[in-house]
Amino acid sequence: MRYFVSHHIISCINGLKFNGVLNVKKRKVIVILVSLMVICSIATIVALKFPYDKLKSYLENTVDNLIINKVNVPDESSKIDTNENGIVDPIDIVNSARREVQQQTIYKDAYYS
Repeated sequence: MRYFVSHHIISCINGLKFNGVLNVKKRKVIVILVSLMVICSIATIVALKFPYDKLKSYLENTVDNLIINKVNVPDESSKIDTNENGIVDPIDIVNSARREVQQQTIYKDAYYS
């Protein structure tokens, strides 16, 4: 069985050869595939060695300690409340859209005249 497997692998590699030399495109594909396998293996080992809670707390601490320049953006949105419900129209529209998403409203894609 061992001879069959190794012979099969050798015959596959020989099938990739052109005049005794691997075709350049096929060689690149093989190198890329092997590289991806190595990267995935390393990523899996790293993910299994570091528990999720430790990684999460590390990332949260890193993000919290970043130096971020805060920008103050003036609120120049409309202050009009057309329906006089105490909520300005831009916020009212966003709240209504969120309710529609939560209700999972089904829309029909048709034009009515």
